[in-house]
Amino acid sequence: MLLSVPASLIGVFLAFTLAGRSFDASAAVGVVLLGGIVVNNAILLVDHINARRALLPLREAIVAATAERARPILITSITTVGGMLPLLLVEGGGAAARRSDIWGSLALSSIGGLSASILLTLTLTPALYLLAERWRARGGAWAARLAWRWRTLAEPAGRGS
Repeated sequence: MLLSVPASLIGVFLAFTLAGRSFDASAAVGVVLLGGIVVNNAILLVDHINARRALLPLREAIVAATAERARPILITSITTVGGMLPLLLVEGGGAAARRSDIWGSLALSSIGGLSASILLTLTLTPALYLLAERWRARGGAWAARLAWRWRTLAEPAGRGS
C-alpha cells in the first residue's frame, strides 16, 4: 500500500516536466494531498481482496476484487482530477497570477499523481499483493525447513537414536 505513493510520484514529476513548471512548496502540499487519496484507494482495494479471499482462491480473489473496485477508484480519481482542473487552468495578472501559480502547482501535482495512480493502483497493487502472498507462503515453508534442519544439527549425536 505504501508503495502506491512513490509510484504516483512518477505522474507528479512527469506532469511538472511536461508542463515546464518548477516544483515548489505548494506542489509538495499537493503531494501530501495525493498521498492520502492514493493510499486510501490501495487500502480499500487490499481490504476488498482480503474479503474475497474468504470465498475464492488467491488469484481469483485478486482478479474479482480488482474488477469490483475499479469503477469506484476510477470515478473518485476522475472527479478529483476534474475538480482540480479549474485551479490549474485559471489565469490572471498581478496578485491573481501569484495565487494562480500557488493553486496551479498544487493542482498539477495532484492531477499528475492521480492520473498515474489510477493505472498503478489497479495494476501494481494487485500484482504486489500476489507476489507478497506467494513470498510469504514460500517463506513460511523455508523457515520451517530451516528450523527443522537447525534442530537436527544441534542435537547431540547420542540423543535421538
